[in-house]
Amino acid sequence: MKPLKVLLFFNNTRGLKVLNFLRKKKDINIENIYLSKKNLSTKIVNNLKLRKLKFEIINFNDLNSLKKIIFKKKIDLNLLCGFPYILEEKLFNKPKYGTLNLHAGPLPQYRGGSPLNWQIINAEKKIGLSVIKVNKKIDGGPLVSKYFFKLKKNYDIKKVHEISNEIFPGLLYKSIKKIITKKPFLKTNNKKSMYFPQRTENDGQIDWKNKNSKKIYDFVRALSKPYPGAFTLNKYGKKIYIYKCSIAKIKTKDMELGQVIKVKENYYVKTKKNFIKILSFKGSLKNMELLQVN
Repeated sequence: MKPLKVLLFFNNTRGLKVLNFLRKKKDINIENIYLSKKNLSTKIVNNLKLRKLKFEIINFNDLNSLKKIIFKKKIDLNLLCGFPYILEEKLFNKPKYGTLNLHAGPLPQYRGGSPLNWQIINAEKKIGLSVIKVNKKIDGGPLVSKYFFKLKKNYDIKKVHEISNEIFPGLLYKSIKKIITKKPFLKTNNKKSMYFPQRTENDGQIDWKNKNSKKIYDFVRALSKPYPGAFTLNKYGKKIYIYKCSIAKIKTKDMELGQVIKVKENYYVKTKKNFIKILSFKGSLKNMELLQVN
């Protein structure tokens, strides 16, 4: 059997891991590499240049020109590995086996954007990953493969990304084998379908009034570096970014929600239940300062 002709679309480490994995497979031939201008990492570009690998950087308006490539080279499969643009039907259906997309959330429960962040925020016990065949519905295509790994208490979003990026290449390769051998796809319960919006920096404000220490801890670790970070506002409206914290229980008298207390050089903030101990932050914190709670 001749090697599959594939087009690879990505803009981040996930796609780079897939590229490195598939280049070692004799039954896969990567015909073209496309990087999106949106959210493109210069580290990825420099990596490909250093290795003298050919690639194109494209924006949404360039997608129409790819139809000619698919027709001319008789492409077997498109692979979307962290690609922010939505392909139109003629583009994702034209390859012999269609288009596969790596989605960093269990489907159909986590359709939409920022699925890894949302899973941590929602305190899931396991992180789910999916490979789907693309159709007209956003994240609504047939589920080809899925994988779960334990979300340990000390994992932050960076660690979860690292683990996911190590798992995805093998999961995708198994999915490719599955789709070309026409094995049945996985069954899904669409009644459990949920959609989560793409998160922005403005969504990162901590809710001291309604969230207990555990929920705030999960919120902080879900938005830590390389993301902008969870933030709070002091009484002057200045932002304080919190990158790392822990749950703490200390005995104090009548403290208000969002009030800061300093104990032996460590800062603690009163939550709806217990405290959080701030381990890493950017901004100015003061003893007995009252942070904004609304």
